[in-house]
Amino acid sequence: MNEWTAREAGAEVIEEHDEARAGHEELYVVLSGHARFRLGKKEVDAPAGTLIAVAPQVTRVAHALEPGTTIRAIGAKRGTAFTPSAWEAKALANPS
Repeated sequence: MNEWTAREAGAEVIEEHDEARAGHEELYVVLSGHARFRLGKKEVDAPAGTLIAVAPQVTRVAHALEPGTTIRAIGAKRGTAFTPSAWEAKALANPS
């Protein structure tokens, strides 16, 4: 589980990526503010309270439409318990 907050409108909240290599399905929860997701070629408007499930192979990115937009990501490989990846372990050691 990870969480990001954009300081200003237009800022990238979720960087462009897919989870094909890790096989993680992800659920995004827009906790506050308003975001616009691009999921593959599809655009999704996501005000606070929106839940978005994304398959591993789908490229995704999200930008804030309002300052203070906060998104939580919950992800894991289907049918398995979550184990932190190398990226997550490094992020925990070097918080921004």
